[in-house]
Amino acid sequence: MNMSTNIDINKLLEKALEKNRGGVSAWYERVPKEAEPFLNGIKDMVAEGKRPIPSNIVRILNDEFGFEISRSRVSVWLQGLANE
Repeated sequence: MNMSTNIDINKLLEKALEKNRGGVSAWYERVPKEAEPFLNGIKDMVAEGKRPIPSNIVRILNDEFGFEISRSRVSVWLQGLANE
């Protein structure tokens, strides 16, 4: 690993505490229009008490719609839907 000797550690530590706000939207609000019916179907499934598998949703969004998202984000979204 090639590290610079001019790194200001205190500045990096301060940066680690900064809260980034504004301009950030939820991933499901940024999916391509073509993927919206798929996500609506997932919402319906969850409302019916079914439990879609997050890794399968991630794979479908990536493979079929070219949309990359982490499994953990999908899992959190599904949990939120289930708790509504």
